[in-house]
Amino acid sequence: HDPEAKREARARVLAQLVEHDLVAEDYGGDTMVVETSALAGAKKNGLDSLIESIALQADIMELKAADKGQCEAVVLDANMEKGRGVVADLLIRWGELSVGDSIVVDTMYGKVKAIIDDKGKKIKKAGPSMPVQVLGLRTVPTAGQEMLSVENETRARQISERRLRVTDLKLQRKKDKIPQMCPNWVE
Repeated sequence: HDPEAKREARARVLAQLVEHDLVAEDYGGDTMVVETSALAGAKKNGLDSLIESIALQADIMELKAADKGQCEAVVLDANMEKGRGVVADLLIRWGELSVGDSIVVDTMYGKVKAIIDDKGKKIKKAGPSMPVQVLGLRTVPTAGQEMLSVENETRARQISERRLRVTDLKLQRKKDKIPQMCPNWVE
């Protein structure tokens, strides 16, 4: 934890920002810089300062996401847990997600059985910028996939099945091209 190495690393990062026309507030620019660390302990990692700074900046800029209507979220992580089923960590981008909503993630679908906030408390609804855990998907999605809420489970299943057919067609086309690219290849 050499202070000189820390100063040099900070200067290097600020110089890289300038290469992309982002000048830190410390140097007269308008780019907010908040130091964080993946190596520091939970109390010193700077995430509280980062969250506070983002909230302040959003307030100053009067940024608002649509908090009503169809929900769109991104999957941060997901796994299968004994006794709970598929647990998907989501970040809500916009709209509102409620318990009972039908959802689609890629070729998977389900119905929201429970929503758990970042403090481990069960909630009935989640809005923009909220990190939540959702229970109710039938299979485990992959990080980075988009989740959409739809009118009902029938519509969710239709979207899922259509996406699955498209995926199957793409795979079939790739498979059909293999003999053309490798005529001597035998299956």
